Amino acid sequence: MLLFSSSHLVLLSVVFVSSTYSQYVQSNTSSTLKGRTVDLGYSQYQGYIDSQTEKEFFLGIRFAEQPVRFQAPIRPKVNRTAVLQGNVYGAQCHQFSTSSNGSVGVSASSSGLVPTSEDCLFLNVWRPANSTNTNLPVIVQIHGGAYASGNGRNDPTFWQDITGTEFIFVSIQYRLGSFGFLASADVHEHGALNAGLLDQRLALQWVQEHIGSFNGDPYNVTIFGESAGGGSVMNHLLAYGGTLGSTLFRSAIAASPYLPKQYDYASAFTSNLYYSVLKNAGCSDDSSLARGAAFDCLTSLDADKFLTASQSVVNNTLFGTLGFAPVTDGVFLQGSPTRQLLERKVNGERAMVGYNTHDGLLFVPQNLQTRQDFLNYLSDLLPLFSNVSMAQVLKYYPEPAFSSGLYATQVERAATIYGDLTFLCPGQWIADAFSTSYRYQYAVGSAIHAIDLPHYLPQPPVLVYPSIDNNLSRVIDTAFTSFVMGGTPKLVNSTLDFPLWNGADYGRQLTFNTTNGVSFTLPIQGLNVSLSFGGDVALSVQSGGLTLNGNSRCDFWRSNSVLVPT
Repeated sequence: MLLFSSSHLVLLSVVFVSSTYSQYVQSNTSSTLKGRTVDLGYSQYQGYIDSQTEKEFFLGIRFAEQPVRFQAPIRPKVNRTAVLQGNVYGAQCHQFSTSSNGSVGVSASSSGLVPTSEDCLFLNVWRPANSTNTNLPVIVQIHGGAYASGNGRNDPTFWQDITGTEFIFVSIQYRLGSFGFLASADVHEHGALNAGLLDQRLALQWVQEHIGSFNGDPYNVTIFGESAGGGSVMNHLLAYGGTLGSTLFRSAIAASPYLPKQYDYASAFTSNLYYSVLKNAGCSDDSSLARGAAFDCLTSLDADKFLTASQSVVNNTLFGTLGFAPVTDGVFLQGSPTRQLLERKVNGERAMVGYNTHDGLLFVPQNLQTRQDFLNYLSDLLPLFSNVSMAQVLKYYPEPAFSSGLYATQVERAATIYGDLTFLCPGQWIADAFSTSYRYQYAVGSAIHAIDLPHYLPQPPVLVYPSIDNNLSRVIDTAFTSFVMGGTPKLVNSTLDFPLWNGADYGRQLTFNTTNGVSFTLPIQGLNVSLSFGGDVALSVQSGGLTLNGNSRCDFWRSNSVLVPT
């Protein structure tokens, strides 16, 4: 079986930030001063101000008690014995490696860089220190990482400074991998399904209750995320059948929203994952064992042992799939996301959705040389498709020679299918579900997955940025921020208007690109990745409908969503 490795994604992020932005110089001239003290009722937190950036930050705010494994999060208990210091991040949630070498992810015992714990439900708040506005718009960021890794350590300083706008930024954490998304009839009976999504929801409720204490406007909240963060945004649009309205947020921005296969919690797929974890953990692989006993065994395991048992399952999943992800639970996620979006049963008022041209390229095997290689991969990716259905796939994605230039190799053909199915079409369906929505494409260089992140959340955050790449970043970030503030994305230094997706001329999107930049090619996991930075901003408006030879690819996947399943 082909295994998935995203170590190249991590490497790519490091290389892109350190090489492409090699002129960045981390600031060491700033000092940190005490700011205001905020009383949240259950605790008080001391804020701190960076004297150089003039940003006030509150790190490591607890929004939930230490979670009980597989149970829904609960609000924090009262702790007012002392003012808590907001100058240190809280521990990150347990991390899962997606490498195929069998190595375990970052565990509590092995992490020497970032403290890791099951007690990880913390959030962070940044605000302009000297703002006189007592009703600032709010962006809540849900981090990506394939529902397996990541944390809330995403400083928005660059984003705030390059746009010259004032907003409050909140980054949240949630349980990952099997800690947050283990599913089975057993978990349904004795615990809480989609615990990671419930963590996110509690954080959004915290924002509604407490962001006013930071001069934030609870009635102008935008949820924002990339990849699994964008997928999480989609899940909150769909939460509880789309019956929540704007009670938790008004707007949503989803960059490359990640929609892995979504199974029912008691499906054969999720049950097999569950029993595999049981076996690896020494809790029995006998499905006839009293389910409560097996569940209790997993609950009582040391966190590192449970992580190791779960990691072994991840190591044996199909290339491009990661095992533990949100499931249909009948309550939070009530059914097929594809169908619910078609019915336009969504929370919130408006959405802005984007994708990278080649989002799928990193998620498919790079050794697909022949037509048979491609067909073998396709049968593994879509095991429920009949011969008739598979013939339809080949109609919509013909041999490279007949693809009208959409792809040139079997690898790119597979990547186009994976990208459409997992990132591009879910974004289109989100845009279709709202009367007010906007869609964009990031097309710079190879435009692979996550390559756009440094434009708005580069890390490390406090940097002196060269003017070489500021132009495009300013355009993208201003479009985001103006959407957050007024509901309409604005374009700076351009005569173009950002087109409304569901306008009179349906299906138009904006493409972000550059010309005359500095380009180089970097080999990543067998790929020759083209990176480009600087140059002139090149914006264009075009049809965003994903078609090939007159056939709508997204309509095809929507009509087959039960078989995927999505």
